[in-house]
Amino acid sequence: MYLRRCGPRKISSWPECQYPRQRFHADHFYICNTARGNRVGRRCEHSAGVIHETLHALGLYHEHCRFDRDIYLQIRHQNMDEGGIRNCLKVNYRDSNTYFLNFDYGSIMHYGSYSYSINNRKTFVTIDPNYKRTIGQSQRLSFIDIKTLNYHYCSDVCSHKIPCTNQGYFDSKNCARCKCPEGFGGTHCEEIARQRRGCRKPLIMVTYRTLKLDLRNRKKCVFHLKTMPGRKIVINIVSLNMFPYEDEQCLFDNSLEINYQLDKSVTGALFCSNDGNKLIISFNEHVIIYYRSEHIENYVNLLIKSIDYRQTKLPTRRLKQL
Repeated sequence: MYLRRCGPRKISSWPECQYPRQRFHADHFYICNTARGNRVGRRCEHSAGVIHETLHALGLYHEHCRFDRDIYLQIRHQNMDEGGIRNCLKVNYRDSNTYFLNFDYGSIMHYGSYSYSINNRKTFVTIDPNYKRTIGQSQRLSFIDIKTLNYHYCSDVCSHKIPCTNQGYFDSKNCARCKCPEGFGGTHCEEIARQRRGCRKPLIMVTYRTLKLDLRNRKKCVFHLKTMPGRKIVINIVSLNMFPYEDEQCLFDNSLEINYQLDKSVTGALFCSNDGNKLIISFNEHVIIYYRSEHIENYVNLLIKSIDYRQTKLPTRRLKQL
């Protein structure tokens, strides 16, 4: 596709398989928010806009238009202009195929909190408030974005598909291996990925005793927090300084990402700026933390411990001490 030249770093991980050749009539195809024949609209001035519209051309709907979006998202139509309302129509499940992949707040196909706002009020509100700065990110395709393309266009590439664990999928470039969510490795995604230089060991066992995890400086680290089955993990973001950021959205390369969901292939909650004093409780005994920083001034201070699975919240007065 010629559009790959517009953002090569972001789309180098796209599946290498046969994409369909599309033909569009100039009067009916909107290119990057313009309907004037083949004139390029403002969104095409940025590679993220090109990628977003390319995914539309390949058949992807907006993530916030999924038939199950109301479980994850509240859309405030009263704050939107007409264009925004049109771009938020829910797609019937009979007219779409999610390939049984879960809703992804971090999809490049998801709008931001204030998209199409007519009164500077939020138009998209995440049901889980921890994800309020995750939606609208445009730095890269999410793992689910790429996995969806792979399932739709590359399913016939490998005559024999090897089994993949931890929500990985077969690699269309190498049918003998799986493509894994960040933090996993091995042929079948069965291993914890090797840690980068400058980071402590990737596996941290969590008990009822509180442990500290302090991260700072310019680095990228991934940590797997694990506790005993039948217990959950609680994380207190005591303090955080992650810059730069963009309006209400965290920038992927300068953020703390915490995936406390059951599905570790979806994007975790992104935290940035001085967005500290947060308490997070996992859904099971496994949490993945991603620390990504391009600046030496960035840092994160966490307190972590395990709790009984029946405990769903902690008293506010214990927020500092955990």
